[in-house]
Amino acid sequence: MVDVKDETDVGEPIRKNTREVIRVRLATFNGIRCLDCRTYFEREPGDFQPSKKGFACSPTLIPVLIERLEEAWKVWQSESEQAQPKE
Repeated sequence: MVDVKDETDVGEPIRKNTREVIRVRLATFNGIRCLDCRTYFEREPGDFQPSKKGFACSPTLIPVLIERLEEAWKVWQSESEQAQPKE
């Protein structure tokens, strides 16, 4: 059994679509502090439940995750610019 304690939401949930949000939180699982990024689905209006979609890792990886997300953003922007119709 997983023992979850000391959950701290980081910022507001990110709306993924009409039925899901992404939550970023710091939590303690079985005595180990971690970053948890997870999709929550809306079971009933206002009642969000965690899904299996997501990941947990050591908070020490946050700078590396930020770096990779920034790289992914630049690649996506470049691809989007190339996909624009030429006039």
